[in-house]
Amino acid sequence: MASLEKFEGILGERLAAHLLRRATFKYDIGKIKQFAGLTPSEAVNELMKPMVFTRDQPIDPVTGQPWINNGTPTDTVQPSLRHYVRNWVLNEMRYDEGIHTKMLFFLHKCMVVNSNTNTSERFYDYLALIFKYTTGSFKTLAKKMTKDNLMLIYLNNTDNKKTAPNENYAREFLELFTIGKGPQIAPGNYTNYTEQDVVVGAKLLTGIRLDTRGNTIDPDTGIPTGRFAFNVHNTEDKTFSSAFDNHTIKGAQSQDDMPRELDDYVEMIFGKIETARLYCRRLYRYFVSPNITNEIESDIIIPLAQQLKDSDYVTEGIIIALLTSKHFYDLDDSDNKDEIIGALVKSPLELYLGTVNFFQQKWPNQSDEAGLLYSFLKNLVIAIILDNGGMPYFMPYDVAGYSPYYQDPDYDKSWFTANTIISRYKLADMMFSGRSYLDNKNFKVALNIEEFFKESGFFTDPGDAMLLTRELAANIFPESVDEDRIQYFASNLLDGIEPEDWDYEWAAYIGGGGPNEVRIGLQNLVRTMLFSQEYQLL
Repeated sequence: MASLEKFEGILGERLAAHLLRRATFKYDIGKIKQFAGLTPSEAVNELMKPMVFTRDQPIDPVTGQPWINNGTPTDTVQPSLRHYVRNWVLNEMRYDEGIHTKMLFFLHKCMVVNSNTNTSERFYDYLALIFKYTTGSFKTLAKKMTKDNLMLIYLNNTDNKKTAPNENYAREFLELFTIGKGPQIAPGNYTNYTEQDVVVGAKLLTGIRLDTRGNTIDPDTGIPTGRFAFNVHNTEDKTFSSAFDNHTIKGAQSQDDMPRELDDYVEMIFGKIETARLYCRRLYRYFVSPNITNEIESDIIIPLAQQLKDSDYVTEGIIIALLTSKHFYDLDDSDNKDEIIGALVKSPLELYLGTVNFFQQKWPNQSDEAGLLYSFLKNLVIAIILDNGGMPYFMPYDVAGYSPYYQDPDYDKSWFTANTIISRYKLADMMFSGRSYLDNKNFKVALNIEEFFKESGFFTDPGDAMLLTRELAANIFPESVDEDRIQYFASNLLDGIEPEDWDYEWAAYIGGGGPNEVRIGLQNLVRTMLFSQEYQLL
């Protein structure tokens, strides 16, 4: 029986690894060992600590200075600057020790924009707004997002005025961002809202306009935002359908009253329990499993949603409840290996960041080598692994977002298509060669694999081929593999030589010999594991 009952035991390495894979991008053996001695509550509390940024804003490599919030002039063109912001946040994801960048991407897919819509500064403001609420109030975020400058442009609400209503944002706010569609029970009636509610909502949202960056600052967040323009606002009272109990919101009669009208609208939508349930279903599919059965709906989603609504939509409590539950660790039935652990396909983002963190691949330093770092991330990681892998990074094809997160019935399985699978198989070669379109052709962002096994301290004896293979498999895969698979992986390490010969080659290497002999074997081993079906799973 599915249960939110808290798991009070010690995690151990297997469950610590499961938590880190699902809740963070920062997954490595050291972190697993650190968390293995903690209870779920202790571990999740660590992940919820405030995020420490490596840098609070990106750098323009041309000037060597940030340009967004410190007024440093730049002649760099906007397409490049937008790439710098994308690169900056990817770097933060790589080094985030907690849950916040994982939640950043979750909230981005809940309230989608395309980063190419407008300027780099407005894209940065959008990210900064989400960062403020990664574990805060989703309801407050929904209010703030309605005035976000990039969102105003992306879904055209800046063009929404009383003489020419634009329903685009009003529709997506209901259908995708908040309450969602239920079963269609009549023409234009989607159970949770109706076409009438879209029309009336658009009237209420008139007069929220794009503003020059810095003219209007949100008093709660300190982030530049759009403005209220009363002269193009529809002042009539707005009456909604029976889906919202025929609720009437009094029209604002002055510019100072427009925030109240927006608040009333958001409160009306978030007053419905289905808004909380949709959020919890999305959270569950992101962290746990795409499979929401009737049992999961009744025993997990419904109580989580009630907790969320009762907390005024502050999400920290339900995140903790979910990630500390017996259900999350597959401990709420007799078989702890049948449902949850290893049951999600990694997104390209999870695949790549999990790999570079596990193997401790060195990246250029953002402060001193921003040009090298950003070129590497843009031309190699984002273009080849993320974009070609079916995850156009902060540039989704449409407002629905990324289809593996919402497209029934395939969900995460649709990360695999004939077009996207190739990028997954480029991962190992990319890491070992470091090939990219770097401005400095002599610079390589390559993984020194033999140094990792020698210096990390995580392996008992890398000279023991079978022990090395078993220890790597135990940490790199979400579940244990059988002996036949171990033998297969080890055969790629040995490549025809005897285990005793591998021990000799390793001893020669650590004794000061050249790395070539062991490098080939280790690359073969790791490449085979990265290609394996087991490694594609979380």
